[in-house]
Amino acid sequence: MISTEIFRNLWKPLQSNVRKGDSVLILTDPMVDSNITQCLFSALWAAEAKPVMFVIPTPRFDEELPATAAAAIKAADMLIAATSKPVSRSRSVQEARDSGVRYFAMGGITTEAMLEGAIAVDFEELYYITAKFARILEKGDKVHITTEAGTDLAFSIKGRKVMALDGRLDEVSKSAGLPSGEAACSPVEGTAEGVAVIDGGMHELGLIREPIILKIKDGKVYEITGGAEAVQLSNLLTTSGDADSYNIAEFAFGSNSAARVSDNIQEFKNRLGTVHLALGNNKNLFGTVYSKTHLDAIIMKPTVIIDDKLILDKGQIVTEN
Repeated sequence: MISTEIFRNLWKPLQSNVRKGDSVLILTDPMVDSNITQCLFSALWAAEAKPVMFVIPTPRFDEELPATAAAAIKAADMLIAATSKPVSRSRSVQEARDSGVRYFAMGGITTEAMLEGAIAVDFEELYYITAKFARILEKGDKVHITTEAGTDLAFSIKGRKVMALDGRLDEVSKSAGLPSGEAACSPVEGTAEGVAVIDGGMHELGLIREPIILKIKDGKVYEITGGAEAVQLSNLLTTSGDADSYNIAEFAFGSNSAARVSDNIQEFKNRLGTVHLALGNNKNLFGTVYSKTHLDAIIMKPTVIIDDKLILDKGQIVTEN
């Protein structure tokens, strides 16, 4: 029964992204439920693609993929990364995408996420909302985010490419993914100034119990304060990061009305009414900064103004935009 439901929920997104005869590499690791990878394999066969599965050691957020995996990815028409942690920021994936390999991201995928929550969204609604946010970003220049929790952050997105990630292949990035639901771009390097209060969740930390306060200047975090999770983040970046791990790498609107507040940040960050920033690598968003880390950080109930137009008001969409 579980496999049947997983197959059903995979089928529509795969139909939108896989072509007959595609050589598809399924990249996975031992932490991913075999029901998911078996259903992926079966669905790809049903779509008349040619799937191959490649199992790697459980990935770390700060490590590159094995060289053998990198070579296999480059030889494929399409990569499906059904891994226990996201691998989008890795050089292997970025180089493959640059060479024309299409990318379907399923980093952090769990059985629960394949059965309920974001996966159960009305996809027509998701397409509409994601496209709406993407158009706003494409036309935008100055972004200003505030929250009652203390966020007051501004940056430029002028001229940045925008990714509309709604489960279908995005024409800009040639990528898609599950769970899905965000419109994202990279802030212009060096322009972010102010304070971001992370009060939702964050990669490697899960749900945030005590808000993390990030003070930002010239596009980089220069101070991290808060409670135990702020200390944990500081330690992570000090021990496993690099100089560019503090870069403000991404800004994105969540656009999925079915996405849940969850320790699964890959789902939570898609939640409609939230925005997220990322620290670290922005090459995967057409920026210029490479870092071995990329950590998404969710802000709750944001008010977002772009070029003097109110887009979100305390997490609620302003309908006229």
